[in-house]
Amino acid sequence: STGLQNQVSGVRASLPVLIQNIMKIINYCKASYEELVHQVTWPSGKELMGSAVVVLIASLCIAVLVFGVDTLFDKGMQFIYGLAK
Repeated sequence: STGLQNQVSGVRASLPVLIQNIMKIINYCKASYEELVHQVTWPSGKELMGSAVVVLIASLCIAVLVFGVDTLFDKGMQFIYGLAK
């Protein structure tokens, strides 16, 4: 009977801890919302468009660079394999 009583008391003791953890999560979500709404400085449409253009140009440059290195590597490997024939 004491084993069952310990289990029951363990469940009862853990319930307030569960409620405390849920309250911590709720308070965290409320604080996050308040920060996003009142403290974060969001970019304007013009700033956002400028940043998007910079990212697009950088992405294209990197893609061209990777394509060039891949092409050079491919030609080099074709040359090496051609020597082996």
